[in-house]
Order: sequence, then structure tokens, then C-alpha cells
Amino acid sequence: METQSQRRLIDLELLASAVAARPLQVFQSAKQEPSYCDGTCVYTDPTLDANQLPEVVLVHAALVAGGSLEPARFRALRGRPGAARRYLALELPRVLKEQDEWLPTSLLRRIPVPSNRDSDGPTSSLRRSLDRRIPVEEAAEYLGTIRPFRMVATMSAVRSQGLAVGKMNEEGDAPEHDEDAELDDSGDWLMKKFTALVGGSGGLTDLLRNLLGSGHSPGRDESDDLSVSGGVTKQVIMSQAVAGAAESDSQATTQPLNLSLLSEPTEWQYPEWNVDKNRYQQDWVKISEIEPWKPREMAQMEYCDISSTVIKNQLLRVGVEFEMHNRQPNGDDLDLDALVDYATELAVHHTPNENVYRASQRSKRDLSVLILLDSSQSTSDVVDSKTSIFGQHREAVRQIANAFSLFGDRVAVYGFHSWGRMLTRFLRVKSFDESMSSRVHQRLNWIEPAGLTRIGAAIRHATALLLSGKYHTHRLILLLSDGFAYDDEYEGRYAEADTLKSLREARDRGIACICVNIGTSKDDEALKRLYGESTYLRAAHASELPGRLKRMMNAAIYQASRSGTRQQR
Repeated sequence: METQSQRRLIDLELLASAVAARPLQVFQSAKQEPSYCDGTCVYTDPTLDANQLPEVVLVHAALVAGGSLEPARFRALRGRPGAARRYLALELPRVLKEQDEWLPTSLLRRIPVPSNRDSDGPTSSLRRSLDRRIPVEEAAEYLGTIRPFRMVATMSAVRSQGLAVGKMNEEGDAPEHDEDAELDDSGDWLMKKFTALVGGSGGLTDLLRNLLGSGHSPGRDESDDLSVSGGVTKQVIMSQAVAGAAESDSQATTQPLNLSLLSEPTEWQYPEWNVDKNRYQQDWVKISEIEPWKPREMAQMEYCDISSTVIKNQLLRVGVEFEMHNRQPNGDDLDLDALVDYATELAVHHTPNENVYRASQRSKRDLSVLILLDSSQSTSDVVDSKTSIFGQHREAVRQIANAFSLFGDRVAVYGFHSWGRMLTRFLRVKSFDESMSSRVHQRLNWIEPAGLTRIGAAIRHATALLLSGKYHTHRLILLLSDGFAYDDEYEGRYAEADTLKSLREARDRGIACICVNIGTSKDDEALKRLYGESTYLRAAHASELPGRLKRMMNAAIYQASRSGTRQQR
């Protein structure tokens, strides 16, 4: 017997199919997530009320009817959640206007339409959505989102079955929507490509570079045997890659010499916080450390108006401890050795040195810093005509790492991006044991934006690296990101909760966290939901950093030290 909610979904399917002019099914998502359409089905947020449901279904069906959800357009939107939301907001006025003639005006008027001028079509909307210099009013949050990965995956499955878009199979069943199984399959496929790459040039090498970004895996070293504390599991997986190199051909001259994955990539596994189930999912995310490689065409280095001198002056006093200094001109205590020398000089009628005090001064450096550079595709968005978010972040990382290294602090630099939970990649620019050298700068220059952003996994791995190294009084994670925590099955409330949890875990272990966002389109409210109590800095340009970093870093170090002390009690 049909329930009222089932009859409601059937009615909504009739509405969706009529608007889209093709069969569309409507399902309620099993967990709280933004509504979306994958081209064959509309998945609705279970928290929507009865009045919002028809509006959401109508919006996504109209996008299908208006050609907004053609999969070819989504390749440019993958990994760019901000651009996807802008694209939705730009297309919405156009596709709803096309429904004016035959849909009830009362229903259309209930939908909050953004005040963006009508688009000329999907191509124009796509171009405008990728240009962040163009102001765009975003659509109401309850209307849902566009999920490029889901759309492309569904279209690929439809094509492989020989079905038309929106057409059901012979049995009339709905497309399978097993979230976990889909992740595992995609992750296994990626890992097979990752661990079985043939060295040298060729189609497979090009495929991996285009799919996953640039990098090669380091061999095992002594650091592979470190243990990860705090209940976080490390797993070393041995995979035998194919040895040897392809012979040179006409294209080989443009390829770097060392492109192959080494035979023993190192991997770690970490839990992830599931806010819907209110528990950790153990060993849920895999992380691999690799080194960047030289791309075929080096990207042009961007100008960053940040003064290295000012940065050094600001960071000089970060993480500095008090230590006692002898033979001072004034202080709170007498220096007995200096006082004896003073009396001796007087006895032989010499002019004594009057610096006979001991004083406590902030001069002892005791700091470890791990800098995380978000290298996901969304950071390639432009800030202005000359700079991108990634370009600003990369040059800021260079200046900050140089300054801390000059002071003798322990510094590590890693880029990171992800391709689902089975493959989060750490791009090793500089480890703690390396000195700052031209090779480090070279690796930093080789990083290019690619993939998505699983921030929680990156923070947990950075925490493990800091805890496994030499003990320092102060430990700091400096994250430079655009603030979009986004990956396959990792977005919205789920991603915000996991990022928040990972930062809290780091603070509870006495690790300070600073989150820097240059040129991001996210407002302070959205960043606060993501970072919570962690100190974050939102700036339009890198030039705003020097005047604010010192105060914010010292505040974060103090906050972490208090949090770590409370946990030890």
C-alpha cells in the first residue's frame, strides 16, 4: 500500500518529467545533503518542507530542459564548488523564464530567483561562472546545488548501457545510488592507475598526469617507520610497479626524466567524522606522499606584492620563549659571576663592567611549522587580471617558509589535493629534515592546481607528522586554502563538520592552527562554520598578510597550548 510520501514523490515525478520533457525520477536522499539532479533523477534533501519540495524539483527539471546539465559543460566545473553554485545562479533566471508560458505563475513566483541578468545560454553562464571578477548573486541554499562528478558518472553509465539520457532500463528500475560502493569502485580504479604506472612517456603517463595532477612517489625511508599517535592508524602498503622505462620517441624530449612511480609508495589511513551518524568512520581516508614533478609547460610565476623584509620582521617574534640572559645592564636578579668579576676589577683599580644583572627575555626559538598549500582545482580561480588564488598562496608560502627557515625553526611544506576518499595526495615540497634550497623552490614551482579538497584528511596527516617529529614547545599548522572543503561525498555540512573536528583534534594535542584564505569568495560566516574556533584570516591580497600574521599566530599558539594543557590533566 502506497504511503502519502510515496504518492507525493510520484506526483513530483510527473511534474519533473513534464517540465524536462523526458522521464525524470525523484528520490529523497538517505542523508542530509543539498538537492541535486544527475540527469536521470532528482535527489531531494530530506529536511525540505512540503512547500519547498515542488520548487526544488521544478528548478532541477527546468535545468535539464534548458540544457544546463549537459555533462560536457561539467568538466570545467569539477573541483570548483564555488563556480558550480555561480553557474546554477546564472542559469536559474533563464530556465525558469522559459517555463513562464505554461506553468502556474503562483508556483514560479514562490521560487526566489537571483537578480542576475538573463544569460544568453549555458556556454555564456559557464564562462561567467568561472570568472570570479564578475559579481553573481547566488541562489537560495535550499534550492540545492550542481554536482559535476555525479552528472558525469551517471552519463558515463547511461552511455555504457546504450540508454538515452533520462531513460529507465527495461525493468523500469531507478539508477542505483549506493554512495559507499560508488566511492570504493572509483577509489580502486584510481589506485590501480596510481600503483601500476609504467615509467617514461606514453599514453598511460599522460592519462595519469591529466587525471591526478603531477607527482611521483618517493621511495621508503626511515620516516616511513614512524608511528602515528592519538589513535590514528598508519598503514604501509607495498605495491610492485612495473620497472623499466619506455624508449625515447619524438615526444620524449619534452618529458622529464624521472616520471615513474617508485616501487613502494607509502600510504596512511585516517578516520573521518560522519556528522550524520555522529561517529568516526575508521580507516576511511587514504593518503599518499609523493614529490611534485616538472610539468611539460611551466606556469608563469605570478607577482605577489608581499615584502620579504616585512614578513621576516613580523615572524621574528612568533613562537619565541623566555630564556635567562646573564650580564645584563638591568634585570630582576643579580648575576653572581658578573658580580665577582665586578669586585675583582675594583680591587685592582680597573674600571669594572656594570652589567651585573640577570634578565629573562623572549629570545629562545622553539617552533615547528608545517605549511599546507591547498593545490586543488578550485584555487586556480583568478583574483584579478594578473593573479590567481593559487599564485598568491604559493608566493606567500615561499616567503613564510623562507623566513622561518632563516630563524632556524623546523619547517615543512606540503601541497595537497584529493580524488575521493581512496586517494588524497600530499605533495612533498620540503620535509622537516631538509634545508631550504633551490630544489625546494623548484618543487614548489612545479605544483599545479588539480583535484579536489579533503581538508580534514590533510589536517590529520599534518598533525601526525608534527607529533612524530622532534619535540618542540610550539607546533603550528599553517593552512592556505580558498576555504572550499569539497570532494566526492565530501561537501556541505558533512565536510564542514569533519574539517572542524580535525582542527579540534589538532588543538587538543597542543598544535596551533592558522587558516589563511587569500582571494576567497567565501564570507566570514561560511569560513567560521568551516574553521570554528581556529584562527582564520581572510584577505583580498597577499599584501595584507604581514600586518596580521604575527598577532594571529601568537594567539593561536597560546590557544593551543591552553587546550593541550587541559587535555593532559
